[in-house]
Amino acid sequence: MTPPASAARALHDIMAQISQRVSTTSETPYHAWQKVAGCEVPSREFAVYHAEVLTLFGEVEASLLPLPRGTQERYAKYLPTWWDALARPRNDWAASASAFVAPEPLDMLASLADYLEERRGPDAAPRARRAEVLHTAVETMLHHVQQDDTLPTTVRDQIAADLKHVLWLLGKVDTFGVEHAVAATEKATGKILTLSATSGLARIKAIGAGLVTVLAVTACATGSVAAITSDVRETLGISQGDATDTHIEMVQNTVVEICEAHPPKELLPGKGQQTGGDEVVDAEIVDDDQP
Repeated sequence: MTPPASAARALHDIMAQISQRVSTTSETPYHAWQKVAGCEVPSREFAVYHAEVLTLFGEVEASLLPLPRGTQERYAKYLPTWWDALARPRNDWAASASAFVAPEPLDMLASLADYLEERRGPDAAPRARRAEVLHTAVETMLHHVQQDDTLPTTVRDQIAADLKHVLWLLGKVDTFGVEHAVAATEKATGKILTLSATSGLARIKAIGAGLVTVLAVTACATGSVAAITSDVRETLGISQGDATDTHIEMVQNTVVEICEAHPPKELLPGKGQQTGGDEVVDAEIVDDDQP
């Protein structure tokens, strides 16, 4: 199954499944949600699932803000209807219903997904590959964080919890999509970079650099170790001559570990390679025709 290409697509697909069950099988919204979510309602699992669905809704609302005014208004008028269907504050979920959401608002959500995906352009890499790369990258960073005994316990536990949440989302990537997991990674990265600006802990800054690397690698999912490392260095303002700095060490190690698991076409790095300053990267050229 191909992961949905946008938050709007993911939200539409969830709502369409519920709508189809309510309108064609005579199930109540309560039972339809239970079947689509794959867990009991109410339960902790469903509470977490439904919270993510509402987070998707928030991402859809945010995606309207940069659009041209006329386009934004065309879709924004359906926001209350979409939210009402998801939250149903005025309705009993266990009561019979003729429809979960009317066809026109659901069609407009699909139309919004089409528009946003076309506006963004083609993916830099297949979504399934990006999900695999992000999973490997986040697992790599989680390992670094959990093994780091220099971090305060509360800080380490919070970072680990945020990264485990991303892994949970990636376990449901066919439901929520890659972009939703990327958004969660961006949120965790932003929190760490903010903390790094005030804590003075070098390791926090290094982990922030590593997470920026995770996002950079996931964004392209192809390309060379040297190019990715250089881009991250430039973004973070890391000096190319300082290869012993913990920031660049984290960047380099993260890129190499991810690329060892998911080799990009241009370079296949070896363990412990350095990619900064005047150092030479020994790499094997990979034939594009190889499997």
